[in-house]
Amino acid sequence: WEHPWTPKKQELTIESLEKWAKTFNPSGKIRVLDYGCGDAVMVRFFHERGYEAEGVDISEVAINKNKQNFPDLRFNLITPDTRTPYQDNSFDVIFCSEVIEHLYDVHFAFNEFNRLLRPGGLLLLTTPYHGLLKNLAIALHSFDSHYRIDWQHIRFFTKASLKTVCLAHQFSPIK
Repeated sequence: WEHPWTPKKQELTIESLEKWAKTFNPSGKIRVLDYGCGDAVMVRFFHERGYEAEGVDISEVAINKNKQNFPDLRFNLITPDTRTPYQDNSFDVIFCSEVIEHLYDVHFAFNEFNRLLRPGGLLLLTTPYHGLLKNLAIALHSFDSHYRIDWQHIRFFTKASLKTVCLAHQFSPIK
């Protein structure tokens, strides 16, 4: 099973990464961390394209399965409120897709991104966004069923709120 959005996400990700890499000019292989790697689809994607890729996740089941299925790749189990087991400035790129909406402490994660990224590094971040009209329709007609208290999404971002968080942590949104 593969997420239906994965091919488009991979296309946009590699396009952004390659555009950035032309100006960054790292010495050696580009190191990529998938923060919230889940089933390792993107870790494998980066690895297959020649990047040095690793993944972290809070799911022990996912990390153990990834280690078993992909012994040539590196994975680490983390908790939502403790630092990852990497030194400062360890990565050129952090990929974090469909993760921040699940976090209680978004600022902690962004502090980690800052700590882990080398100067000039790239944060590739995605989170669900419905758009203004759909958000209004949901708010008017199905608020309780969409924003369920027992669902795994803790928060929802608008373009403005995501930009605010990025800027608060010295990230300059590009797109």
